[in-house]
Amino acid sequence: MEQISTEFEKLVKKQKLTCDQTQINIDKLINQINDAKQKIENDNSQSSTTLTILTSKLKTLSSQVIDNHKELYSSISKYSKSIDKKLKINLDSIWKPNVLQGKEDTLNSILMSHFIREGQFELAEVFSKESNIPISNELKNQFQDLFNIVEAIKRKDLGPALKWAADKRELLKKNNSNLEFELHKLQYIQYLINNDIPSAIQYAKKNFGLFGETNFKDIKRLACSLLYIKNLDTSPYSDLLAPSLWDDIESQFKRDFCSIYGFSSESPLYTAVMVGASSIPPLIKIDTILKVTKNIDWSATSELPVEIPLLDSQRYHSVFACPVSKEQVDCNSKDNYPKMLLCGHIISNESLLALCKGNNIYKHKFKCPYCPTESIEAQTRRVYF
Repeated sequence: MEQISTEFEKLVKKQKLTCDQTQINIDKLINQINDAKQKIENDNSQSSTTLTILTSKLKTLSSQVIDNHKELYSSISKYSKSIDKKLKINLDSIWKPNVLQGKEDTLNSILMSHFIREGQFELAEVFSKESNIPISNELKNQFQDLFNIVEAIKRKDLGPALKWAADKRELLKKNNSNLEFELHKLQYIQYLINNDIPSAIQYAKKNFGLFGETNFKDIKRLACSLLYIKNLDTSPYSDLLAPSLWDDIESQFKRDFCSIYGFSSESPLYTAVMVGASSIPPLIKIDTILKVTKNIDWSATSELPVEIPLLDSQRYHSVFACPVSKEQVDCNSKDNYPKMLLCGHIISNESLLALCKGNNIYKHKFKCPYCPTESIEAQTRRVYF
């Protein structure tokens, strides 16, 4: 894998050099055409000679461009063959073809939901009719609103997003979201870019007061940026002009929108595909080990035989399983519920009582099963998921 990664880095560098050289050659072509045009306009009698020379130069530069790309395509072809050679793995051993048997309706619902989340509403309607899966008008309307607002943001129109954020202000506060201020901040920056100081000051007076307690430092910085409005791009506040601010606000809006309506920030189908792809290497490895050492198939058990490393964004905890007892724990149970120890680790109440070994739980110190920290029952806290 390291060798493939190194080859890929070399290929990327070569591609960049080829593109740069191609751009240089194209610029040369344009300059030579302009020079020939100027010569013909100045002396029409030399047009034949000028065009002959130009034709020769164009052929030379065109050949250089073609040769550069031939070398690049050759490298890409070799890299593709190298990948096929080194990653020639039979996936049949980790493929369970019957895993979705009888779950076609569930899979169709997930696909249709994915189309809606991606803004492909017409495709979702057609898919709904062909699969006989009813489409949720509420879900469709919610994501239609999302994509209308996102399209407005792409046009640098923050009006719809600001209106939505104002309507959802209390919910955004509950989620500790800074979205509304960031939208106002970006709108304020637009006035700076347009050198419209009166409008910027008026906008700040009207809207920044709501965020004085939480964003006072940012507000002060935005106010001071007015002093450099004529050369903002070379000032200490040049970061306010970064084009990435628009991409950031678009991503933040999508996340907060999905959070308020109880959706994951990424499509469940996308997450499932990414998790499935990341699980292939460890599953291939464990399958080989099990077949050699125990002659068993990993898919014969009801759970994976190895932990799959996942990103934080791919981890979901709809239920709590005690790491000690390995049993699911109901957060609303009267007797057995999750409790966080002094060190931050969480176990079930029944496991906590077992650690106390029948002693007085209010006085007896017990050791966390995962670290050396000692606690007493009074130092534990009940938690909810």
